[in-house]
Amino acid sequence: MLNDEILEKYIQSFFGYGNLNSDYWFVSLEEGGNNSEEDIQKRLNIWKKRGSKQLEDCKSFHLEFGTEEHKKWFGFDNKKYINPRLQSTWRNYIRLFFYATKNKKFIEIQDETKQKEIMRRFQRDNFGSLNGDMAIMELRPLPARSTSKKHWIYNSVSKIDYLKDKDTYIRYIDNLRIKKLKEFVDKYNPKYVVFFSTSKEIKPKWLKIIDTKINENLDLGFCFFETKRNGTNYFIIEHAVAKDFLINKNGDRKKGLGNDYFDKVGKYISNLQ
Repeated sequence: MLNDEILEKYIQSFFGYGNLNSDYWFVSLEEGGNNSEEDIQKRLNIWKKRGSKQLEDCKSFHLEFGTEEHKKWFGFDNKKYINPRLQSTWRNYIRLFFYATKNKKFIEIQDETKQKEIMRRFQRDNFGSLNGDMAIMELRPLPARSTSKKHWIYNSVSKIDYLKDKDTYIRYIDNLRIKKLKEFVDKYNPKYVVFFSTSKEIKPKWLKIIDTKINENLDLGFCFFETKRNGTNYFIIEHAVAKDFLINKNGDRKKGLGNDYFDKVGKYISNLQ
């Protein structure tokens, strides 16, 4: 069984990676992970050993607790240096960030292979760093193999009552963390907060954090949502590994979400500066 004392503190306190004082915040639903009880406890123990931070340094944290697959994201394979493997979700965060921040070295290359090399180096050296210009956060703290309830394992490794099934966990944790994320925004006042997922289930949760009227935007050839409150620009867009995207206000969707989608959103954000 997991150490429930550490697990409870992790659930209440851990939000992701990066710098809360940064201008760019990326918020998604939950981390992925095909975790065993041993892997989860290792993550908890190392998080505690490193100071039980609200936001961790993405690279050093993963290198300390992670599997060999995790380490490949940062250029290590059995302690040998390799070319970092782009993580499927992070790669689109990075693309959006490069366009939003007008990274000319990346944007002007127009060569996909060379662009990937720049993204790999950024993922290895800068992504989610404690002193960087981004924060990567999750609404739900526990890594999940998928969004499916049938893959819920925490009831078998913990005695915490609200982990007895995923529905109970969601009811408990979502309201708690929505409140906390809103407090973070009000305290740190980032310039841009991007929420990833326009699904009917998840979008209302983002709206509770935003806490003001939001507008539909069709200017980029697809539908996304934006507003501004107290100096912070908010956006709700598709999840970084979604297969389709909203194309109109009626909720119709189109398959084929690709690089162009995140590039356009990034350019749009850059034009607000």
